[in-house]
Amino acid sequence: MRLDLYTLQLFVAVMETKSLARAAAREHIAASAISKRMSDLESSLDILLFERRPTGLEPTRAAEVLLRHANTIRRNIQQLEAEMSDLSEGVRGTVRIAASIAVVTQYLPQQLQAFSALHPGIEIELTDSLSPHAIQLVSEGQADIGIFGDPYKAHGLSTAPYSKEKLLAVLPRGHELLAQPTLTLGDMLPYQFVCLRSESSMNTLLMAAAAKLGHTINRRVQVSGNEAVCCMVEMGMGISVLPLPWLERHRNFSEVETRPIAEEWAERELHLCFNNYNHTLNVPTQLLVEHLRSGPAAS
Repeated sequence: MRLDLYTLQLFVAVMETKSLARAAAREHIAASAISKRMSDLESSLDILLFERRPTGLEPTRAAEVLLRHANTIRRNIQQLEAEMSDLSEGVRGTVRIAASIAVVTQYLPQQLQAFSALHPGIEIELTDSLSPHAIQLVSEGQADIGIFGDPYKAHGLSTAPYSKEKLLAVLPRGHELLAQPTLTLGDMLPYQFVCLRSESSMNTLLMAAAAKLGHTINRRVQVSGNEAVCCMVEMGMGISVLPLPWLERHRNFSEVETRPIAEEWAERELHLCFNNYNHTLNVPTQLLVEHLRSGPAAS
């Protein structure tokens, strides 16, 4: 069996126009020549692609299968041409990243600065998205790369490790738990919590860890960001859990103290997700995925 790209192009035209004459006109070729090409294609594949009827051509099941593969080949060729053009002219394009504001402000500025210095023709668009929304945006093709945290899973997408974060207990100054050098979630459960939004990976992770102990979190107040958590803890509204890297960059909460959590769940993993079905990531996205996979320094 031998196939050539031009014959596949003519075949697609016949399938899309449902007529040899219309396909010939569209492709600027004689109808007799396109008819001969289709007959030769059937002979090469040793299968009937069209039922010839007075009303026109009726594609067979084999034709539908061939069309699917032909379109895939055409897309791959188009992408190949685009990528070769990018490489010859300097890579250009836009990459859309979906990640929480904490990840955007904590990790991405230095990484994107270094990436932009290497690839000035690539524009970056950032969308503030909690983990499940980031995964959804990538799944729906509205973002190219998502960053999400445990315990969420990006089903149907490719993933890669991004970073690890140690989580600390966050308590108001003078809290009785500060008498202990390290804490467990069991130590913390009798107290009221300041929690992040229900769909955040941090909140989901905390709830899952409590559920494993057969308990629920006694939530007193729910807020939408790490700074709001610290403000509420500072005012004595409850205790909480936040990542060490974020806390190290935000030391302005003088009435808040922290303690390590000596449990496995308190080392959270962050992941990249992207959709490379059929290995069709464009060059700008491939380059940024590779850059981000090196990850920020683990904390």
